[in-house]
Amino acid sequence: MSDIKQFGHNELVSTLQTYGINFKRADDAAAIQVVDVEDILNGTLAMPFGHVHFLELALLELGLPQLAKKANLQHRAAICRNTRIIKAVNEIIKQEISKGKELTLKIIDSEMETIFSNIDTIYKDADALGVSIDCYLKSDLADDIMQCSNDWNLDQNRTIINTADLIPLIKLNNKIYLAAITRAFGPGKNNTAFSGGIVEDNETHQQAAEREGKEEMNFEEVKSLKTKRKFNVGPIESNSWDPRAKFPLGVRVQGTVIYIDLDSIITK
Repeated sequence: MSDIKQFGHNELVSTLQTYGINFKRADDAAAIQVVDVEDILNGTLAMPFGHVHFLELALLELGLPQLAKKANLQHRAAICRNTRIIKAVNEIIKQEISKGKELTLKIIDSEMETIFSNIDTIYKDADALGVSIDCYLKSDLADDIMQCSNDWNLDQNRTIINTADLIPLIKLNNKIYLAAITRAFGPGKNNTAFSGGIVEDNETHQQAAEREGKEEMNFEEVKSLKTKRKFNVGPIESNSWDPRAKFPLGVRVQGTVIYIDLDSIITK
């Protein structure tokens, strides 16, 4: 039995099970979701960190520029949210430094400042596209700030950290769906998120992404499915991706996309 919060997509879940794709919640996932990507692009569902940027890159690679345009807008809004969190986290770090702790402030680079200072433009672009960005720009950030500056996060890494995400995208009835987790903990508690985590020693980004997908949602690639694609987005180095104090020098992150075209399978 799959452990999936279905959001009404019963046909998709049933079809995935037919082809041997089952999910089971584990690790730090509060639930497994199969969501219509449009719900993310239209601002109904928020994603943590910089996840929506990888969704943008994946949609571009799949030849869906109009959907990618909406994802780019949500990504800009997510950068504004993350910048707000980082500014608040830096104030907490400053307080700890004043007490004698050896800590480093999070970097707020010029791209982040430029996007953050043009929030009005992002709202205008959202109106033009007919989407909402309130899930990023009007959400309560108190829990995120607390989770980004707790004792674990104040024990800082002194190097850029390597992380990886798994992005399973499924096409059915000419719509694109994402198999994702609901984050159990902050930052981004209750957000729709990719399975992902830190790349371990002697592991590639792609190997880490596939391991995390197995650990967090029991997702394994079904090699017998012929109408699928696997490709990577990134890696990118980013200061805005992860607002946690733990990583003051930013992250190097790559996503591994597994795209399954069920429409092509069913019509064969």
